[in-house]
Amino acid sequence: MPSATSMPSVTRIIEVINANGRQGPKDLKSREVYNWVKRDIDISYEEYLAMLKANSIPGDERHRFRNAYFTVSASGVYSFFKSTEEELRPYICYVIYKNPHLRSAEIKDRLKEIYPRFTLIDQMFQQNLAAPQCVVDQTIRNVLVSNYERQANRELFERSAVRPYTYTIKPAGADLALQVEREFVSGVSSISASSRSWVRDQGPALITAQAYTAEELAAIAERNRNYQYQPPQPGCAEHRERDFRLKMTRLEQKGFRCSIDESHRTFEAPNMPNFLECHHIVPLAAQRDVPNINLDCLENLAPLCPICHSAIHCGAPEVRYALFDALLERFGTQLEGIGLSAELARDLFERYAV
Repeated sequence: MPSATSMPSVTRIIEVINANGRQGPKDLKSREVYNWVKRDIDISYEEYLAMLKANSIPGDERHRFRNAYFTVSASGVYSFFKSTEEELRPYICYVIYKNPHLRSAEIKDRLKEIYPRFTLIDQMFQQNLAAPQCVVDQTIRNVLVSNYERQANRELFERSAVRPYTYTIKPAGADLALQVEREFVSGVSSISASSRSWVRDQGPALITAQAYTAEELAAIAERNRNYQYQPPQPGCAEHRERDFRLKMTRLEQKGFRCSIDESHRTFEAPNMPNFLECHHIVPLAAQRDVPNINLDCLENLAPLCPICHSAIHCGAPEVRYALFDALLERFGTQLEGIGLSAELARDLFERYAV
């Protein structure tokens, strides 16, 4: 029997339950669940119940904290975080604003990238035995799917007519999204700096990046020859890294000229005589379909002016496909060189482009 000083934390108990148990609703006070804990933790049933009770939400608070989420500090202090539809809508709008045409599941994953340290704590009264983040997942799904027809949601973003649903922002939603962006960029948000880095726009990160040297590029090419995609752990969000130094290298290689029309001019920016952005021809979302090819590579990057970049993501289908065909004609040989045939590249673009 563990002493008071060696008593496991409730976080550790929940981790063990999620590892040993099965998904789905389950009464955490049951002997069955306790037996799962007992496999890894030396704790009596009475101590186990006391730990749950000490860390559960009081019954009279349950409604206010329904679908609640909490963050936990390094010292183990729990703080209430966003859970209601009203509180999550601005962040959902932000993701849609930055990434139009995402599916609802992809929107949930992007929110997890912004808030990676959610910890389930309302385990006593909701009797929830699911992987961390499932509760906030449900609230997001309510906004995007189950309760989309509510006026508060329809005024903010547009949902496609058929499944799988995809979303585009409306003016009222863009206003909310910009409020969130100002919070992140100004640092007034309570989210950690490392988590905020995801939400910063490509522009500020790109204009401060330095291109790779020839030696560094050779080392990157060697690593890419042995690349193997690693899927995320169960219950964890997919996090797709973007190498801004690689993007700057590609821009320099192509003389800061738009790959669609070299006459497209924007403005002078730090490190750039003509400000451009970098586009992944085959979307990074397709990475699991080509596990031996690192899609964040020079061969898969195309410099685009901001208008062309927005058009290939947000334009009407005929616009997006015309731009893709132009990039495929220009960079097809390089894509072939890393194992992406024109047919495969087109198929992945059709399935994953947003």
